[in-house]
Amino acid sequence: MSEETENSGKQITENISEFNRTVVITKPEIRKSTNQSTPLQRITKSFVRKKLELEDLIGVSNISRYTNDKPDTTAQLEAPLSNLSTRYSVLEEFAQGGQATVSVARDRNLRRVVAIKSLKEEAEKKPEVVEAFVTEAKVTAQLDHPSIIPIYGLTGDDRKGIHLSMKLVNGRSLRDYLRNVSLNYRVKGVKNFDESAQMRKRLEIFLRVCDAIAYAHHRNIIHRDLKPENIMLGEFMEVYVVDWGLAKVIGKADESADDQKISGTPRYFPPEVLNGKNSDARSDIFTLGLILQEIVTLQFAVKGRDEKAFMDRILTGELEPVKHLFNWRIDRPLQAIIRKATAYRPDDRYQTVSELAEDLRRYMGGLSISAVPENFFSKFSRWSAHYWKEFVAGVLVILLISSAITGYSIYEQLRNTHEMTRQRRAMNYLYNRTATAADHLNIIALQIQEQLLALARISAYLLSHNPGLDENGWKKEFHPGITEIGKTEKGMFYSPYYKRLTSLDYGIYTLAPDADLAKALEFLRKTYPVLRKMKNIVLGSQSGYNFDPKDYEKLKLDYLYNGFPVRSVYMGTSDGLKLLYPWRGNYPRAVDPRKRYWYQSVMHTRQPVWGKPYMDFDSISGLSIPCSVPIIDLDEKFRGAVGLDLSVNKLTERILKTGNIGKYVKEKAVINLAGETVFSSRSVFYNRKFDPGKVHGNTEFKSPLFRNPDIRRRILGKDKGYGVFIIDLGGRRDIYSYAHLEVWNMYFVVVADYDELVKHVNSQR
Repeated sequence: MSEETENSGKQITENISEFNRTVVITKPEIRKSTNQSTPLQRITKSFVRKKLELEDLIGVSNISRYTNDKPDTTAQLEAPLSNLSTRYSVLEEFAQGGQATVSVARDRNLRRVVAIKSLKEEAEKKPEVVEAFVTEAKVTAQLDHPSIIPIYGLTGDDRKGIHLSMKLVNGRSLRDYLRNVSLNYRVKGVKNFDESAQMRKRLEIFLRVCDAIAYAHHRNIIHRDLKPENIMLGEFMEVYVVDWGLAKVIGKADESADDQKISGTPRYFPPEVLNGKNSDARSDIFTLGLILQEIVTLQFAVKGRDEKAFMDRILTGELEPVKHLFNWRIDRPLQAIIRKATAYRPDDRYQTVSELAEDLRRYMGGLSISAVPENFFSKFSRWSAHYWKEFVAGVLVILLISSAITGYSIYEQLRNTHEMTRQRRAMNYLYNRTATAADHLNIIALQIQEQLLALARISAYLLSHNPGLDENGWKKEFHPGITEIGKTEKGMFYSPYYKRLTSLDYGIYTLAPDADLAKALEFLRKTYPVLRKMKNIVLGSQSGYNFDPKDYEKLKLDYLYNGFPVRSVYMGTSDGLKLLYPWRGNYPRAVDPRKRYWYQSVMHTRQPVWGKPYMDFDSISGLSIPCSVPIIDLDEKFRGAVGLDLSVNKLTERILKTGNIGKYVKEKAVINLAGETVFSSRSVFYNRKFDPGKVHGNTEFKSPLFRNPDIRRRILGKDKGYGVFIIDLGGRRDIYSYAHLEVWNMYFVVVADYDELVKHVNSQR
């Protein structure tokens, strides 16, 4: 498909495939049993037959031979073409290329506005052009995927012309998008933009492309002409992979002379194609790697003056280094992913697009990747598709009960079928919203980890590059604690929420009794500028770290009167120094951070560590959950740790406002792998305040076990990443929905009243 006809689209959420996997059931043992002639089977024959008919209506088992069939890539048409003017009313021509024109048209019956691609008269005289036109239309139409542009049909006209109708989308190519990003960075400066967020957005676009190509490979089709010009973005960031004119069947035995020709764009040729070898799925992966490098670096992966120079550099493996056009830092794991995808030998690359996408998603989630074996300490725990098995078990139980009852009427059979439908609908409804809340929690955790990692990197940089010559600069940022009752300093206010004097203008420093004073003060002189980042972490936790500096004073008042999710940020050093923000009037002068769990837990790791809920000096506003990361200087030496306290009450409030909301919800909780309740909306400690004078600061809280052993086993059982199950309590039923929280490695659980949930779902319909 030519450049002027490429349109954009939006990938349908992956929840749809999960939904299908949940409700489409195959039971070969039941199908086999229908052939038996036992008395019990004869009694239940009509019920089983009705069930099989329902399964065929729902889904995949009997029609997959059509949807998964190898696409037809020939140019032959089995039926005559209808007339263009009969079906469409052409409104205007809006684009023109070398072989075809593109017009806007309206479907006469459906009133839908579409795009019509029409071959020019001179192009229609060339059989090879017509065949390529038809082949492209057939291949694109048979690849039914949200990120592949929908084709509506082929039509003819009175002069035997040929026209292709497709979805009309107002879009632009990925190449134009990347050029626009580079232009803005060049004109306004990259530092005026959040390039980390922008790069993550570009990586999400790339993952949509990977999903489309993975689907095509599943259908045994390779694209062979992937490039940013053939990736379209809509005005709402929909993603389409277009121009399938060079697509071919993988491993086609009877390749024609045309198939063996080198076709495509020279800058994006895989080396094996230039070496005269056949292309396969790994050839598309090489091209995807080149596109990924351009997305990350904002410059070409293959440079040269002309097409011959492009091909020579690909043949010799001379790709450009993975370096950002505007010198933005690119993480080593991301560089490794690009290098593995663009490896010269196909065997050294990712063997499937799914592997490439999986590594990229792991990188974006802060996890280890296969492209860096030396850092591969643990395998990624994939969510296993076991939710639909719970439904199968429920249906089997119902079938067994139904088969044991011999006197039920047809009305009773229909009633049972209706109940199963209601149950499936309720389970899907509950889980979809559970997954939404779980994603929200994962995002919160990732944001916190990213903020702490940034704080640790800033500290390490200052230790290596800040000479610390300003003897008094740190005194303006960090003050010593005040022990005299009633004594105040500038900027201190009484917080009605935390019940103490608090200042959000500066932080506090403390020293352990055996601290090395000289080294501690040297550390403080070098790193005191981190206070600005500490302020952003605390005050930005309410708004997702996207707040206007003009709102600084307003945010301070909001923190003092209402509290924020992140209560405080702190830093402990190996020399016994501790820095804390915000300044708190009751904080003790002599604190040894090296004896705290948040410090000790990261001494031998490079990853963020989450602790259990505990009581600290802020316990008057509820329990805290700590998160900490190590400070590793540029000499790879451990220099300390940075951490923060997350309010359990504020986190629970957010959970109550996300996902499932209604009187059918009985409890929302997060449990760890030991089955302990980390926090819960039904916990006696939710919204409970403690007297810090009566508890020992930094005391880890003893978490109770969640529900009974059977429920914990169902949630924490082997390979169970997510699911839904129902517990019969003899007179009423509770339905449990759970989803794995990848960042915390815990489980988010929603408990609902089944009957109330069904009423709620029915009211929504």
